[in-house]
Amino acid sequence: MAAVLIQDLTKEYGTGLVAVKALDNINLAVEKGEFTVLAGPSGSGKTTLLNMIGSLDTPTSGQVLVHEIDIAKIDNRRQADFRRERLGFIFQSYNLIPVLTVFENVEFPLTLLKRFSKDERDEKVHRILAEVGLESLAHRRPGELSGGQQQRVAIARALVKEPAVVLADEPTANLDSVNGEAILDLMKELNQRKKITFIFSSHDRMVIERARRVVRLKDGRIEGDEKRAG
Repeated sequence: MAAVLIQDLTKEYGTGLVAVKALDNINLAVEKGEFTVLAGPSGSGKTTLLNMIGSLDTPTSGQVLVHEIDIAKIDNRRQADFRRERLGFIFQSYNLIPVLTVFENVEFPLTLLKRFSKDERDEKVHRILAEVGLESLAHRRPGELSGGQQQRVAIARALVKEPAVVLADEPTANLDSVNGEAILDLMKELNQRKKITFIFSSHDRMVIERARRVVRLKDGRIEGDEKRAG
């Protein structure tokens, strides 16, 4: 079973003569445990495609199935539940809540799920913070952290609920090369150990070099699909 299956996907913005086709008949299957990057220049459609997979946007035509669920055919409430339970998001701007501590930011997705006790949440948060090397900073707030540390918090927040798929939009864009490489190595190690599917949207050479699959987009179409060993 593919983690993500995209069939004849088209996305248009606007209507009539001013319509812009952001995605044009995309067909793609991403298997469970892949470490895949959607690569291409600005305007290629990579972020739009990532948003479609995350049910943050809706297709003009075609299908996006995530773990066999056609996310465009479920109502807004069920889409929100699906994102909360099955998907993890990592953004280039981190999107941390500034008034919450590191611990509270990572715990927040678990509180939304409403199925874990306080002890269970504490155990999960401590474990993932240890895995990303931030346990000693659990009581700091985002403004007291470096960019690399904030991105590690964002990764921990995305992974703490053990999602089926993690979607990362330009996760290294605001990091220097040293922190960018460290973050990518961390995500790749977690991918290999936990078998979580990672899908990136990026034009960053560091991301593309570390991916085990590179799907290249141009003008809303797939123009290349390279799988690599290791």
